[in-house]
Parts: sequence; structure tokens; C-alpha cells
Amino acid sequence: MIKYISIPLMILFLLSCEGKEGPTGPAGPIGQTGQTGDANIIVVTFNVNAFSFTVVNNDARLYIYSIDIPDFTSNSGAVLLYMSSASVAWFQLPINEPTWPLSIVYFFDAPTILLDVRTDVGNARSKMIQYFNGETDYLGRLVIIPEGTTMPKDMDDIDSREGVKHLILSDNELITKMDF
Repeated sequence: MIKYISIPLMILFLLSCEGKEGPTGPAGPIGQTGQTGDANIIVVTFNVNAFSFTVVNNDARLYIYSIDIPDFTSNSGAVLLYMSSASVAWFQLPINEPTWPLSIVYFFDAPTILLDVRTDVGNARSKMIQYFNGETDYLGRLVIIPEGTTMPKDMDDIDSREGVKHLILSDNELITKMDF
């Protein structure tokens, strides 16, 4: 009977003992580096000049600009286009400013991006220059997020335009490395 009682007491005694904690052991070997979260995201910045736009059918209300981007190889996924100038912060296209009136939209068919600038009244190029505070040199930034890319789970408004803009732009600079 004592044997049956002593075994559980011995186990209880051993489990309740506390000894001194020893020093931390050495770190294990470093594992392989994995792929970064931006592995498939394509970011291309390009220059655009207001005088590079071509008038369509001699109608000054419509100008277009076409640019080929070799890294742009697929029409699937999210294709986002931003513009800026020295005095105008990055903004996402398309824009429709009824008070100017001015509209800047884009169309794409990989590898080509087509910028379309139009107005109902006057000269579209002149209105675009006015919109950019008289500047004629602009930056364009194309961001392609391929189909199947995992987006961060902590962004509630990722489906909205501002949510995607927040993901892509920070302090008017493009984040080219996104941690997913």
C-alpha cells in the first residue's frame, strides 16, 4: 500500500521542485530567406510631358498619350495609375473635375497604357497644364498587383479606392516593398 502512495507522492515532489534557471542556449542555424511580399508587384515610374500628348482628330478637347511598358505583360489583376508633378502630390487616376471641366482617364492593353485627357470646353492640354499649376512635366507611376496576390487582412477598406491608395502611397512616396 505504501508503494502505491509513495510513487504519486514522489512524482508530485519532483514536479513541484523548482531549480535555478540556467543561461540561454546558443541560437539555432539561420533558415533560408523566403520570398518578399512584393515579389510579383510591378512598379514602373515614367516621365510625361504635356506636349507629348497628341490631339485626336484635330479636336483640342481630346488629347491622348500612349506609352509601352515592357514589364507590363498581363491584363489581369489590379492596374493602378498615379500622376504627380513638382507642385501636385500623387493622385490616382481616373480624375473627373467638373469645375475645370477636365477628365484624365487611362486605358490599358498590356504592354500599352493610354492616357486620355479631355474637356467639354476649350483645350484639354491647356486645362491639364492649369490643373498642374502651370507645369508641363509630370511623373506617372504604374502599379500592377497580379491576380492572386494576398492583401493585408488588417485593412478594412481595401476594396475602396482610398484603401488601395493608402496601401500603395505613404507620405507621397511609393512603397515598393509591401509586407503581406
